Amino acid sequence: MRGRSAGAGSRESRSWALAAALFAGLWGGVTVAPGGEALARSRSPSPAPSPAFVRMTAARVVQLQGDIVVLLEDGPQTKLLPIGIGLSEGQAIQLGLSRIVPPRPLTHNLLESVIKTLGSLHRLEIVSLDGKTFIGRLIVKDARGRVHSIDARPSDLIALSVNSKEPVWVEQKVLDKAGIPHPSPARPPVGGGGTPNA
Repeated sequence: MRGRSAGAGSRESRSWALAAALFAGLWGGVTVAPGGEALARSRSPSPAPSPAFVRMTAARVVQLQGDIVVLLEDGPQTKLLPIGIGLSEGQAIQLGLSRIVPPRPLTHNLLESVIKTLGSLHRLEIVSLDGKTFIGRLIVKDARGRVHSIDARPSDLIALSVNSKEPVWVEQKVLDKAGIPHPSPARPPVGGGGTPNA
């Protein structure tokens, strides 16, 4: 059982239409919640699970045609992955992007605390598309070092990501199918060499 709330699958599936709209040039015209320009970056890089995965982070939360969309971007800022999410998940992600600490822990804060109390957060992954619904996987280690893989909604994983400063690893085949070109790709410094700043 994937534990999706009613309507969550349809919200996430709408990202296909939203991707087309973003690609059509609506990047500069969307409504961004306050602080939406803030980027969630991991201070200590996590080990890459395999070359088949792409490291991504939440770039912003936008409202497009009445839908809430979170945009993941890769390190070189060449690709975006738009995912339609619910209002409560969007608010949780936005709080994390804006570095706002709620007076009392929200659900995702609580989940992070439980994971770290009983073990450690190992990895956050978006691994496939089921029809047009993104499928995520939360991978944790318990106190004995055993690894557990738990089915999860990508919106919940992204909320965990921005609060824990951990990246989301997206399987390359998912990004190839649902990703769109970044409208403002990062460019290397004049003279070449080096990786563009993320």
